[in-house]
Amino acid sequence: MTEQSERGHASRRAAANEVAFLLPEPKRVVVSADRFANLRGAAWRDALRVLAIQALAAAIVFLAATVGWNARVGFGALIGAGIGLLANAYLALALLGKPLLTGKPSSILLSWLVRAGLTAGLLLIVLRMKRVPPISLIAGLVAIYAAHWWAVSFGIRGSK
Repeated sequence: MTEQSERGHASRRAAANEVAFLLPEPKRVVVSADRFANLRGAAWRDALRVLAIQALAAAIVFLAATVGWNARVGFGALIGAGIGLLANAYLALALLGKPLLTGKPSSILLSWLVRAGLTAGLLLIVLRMKRVPPISLIAGLVAIYAAHWWAVSFGIRGSK
C-alpha cells in the first residue's frame, strides 16, 4: 500500500470514529429466568384484571339495559359485550401465550387482525339473526372497549 492510500484509510477511520459517538451503542438485553417469570406473571395478572373489569362492565350494561328498557335490549347488550370480551380474551391469549418479548411484529399484527375479524364476523352473524336490537348490540361492544380503555389507563396499577 502506498503512503497516500494509508493516509486516506487513516483519515476515513478517524472520520468514522468521530461520527460513531453520535450513534447509540448496540446493547444486548439479558433477562434472568426469574425476572422473565416475574414479567410474564405480571403481564398475565394485568390481562386478567382487564378482562375482569370488562366482565364487570358487561354485567352493568346488561342490568342497566334490562332495567331501563326490557330483557331483549339487555340481552342484546350482553351479547355485544360478550363478543368484545371474547375478542379481547383471544388477543390476550394469543399475545401472552407466546414467549414474552420474543413475538415478531408480524405475529402481533396478525393477532390484532384476527381479533378484528373475529369481532366483525360475530357481529355480522348476530345482526343477521335480527333477534336483538342493533343499537343494544353496539352499545354493549362500545361499553366493553370503554372498560378496556379505562382498565388500561387507570385500573391495573397493582403490578407497577
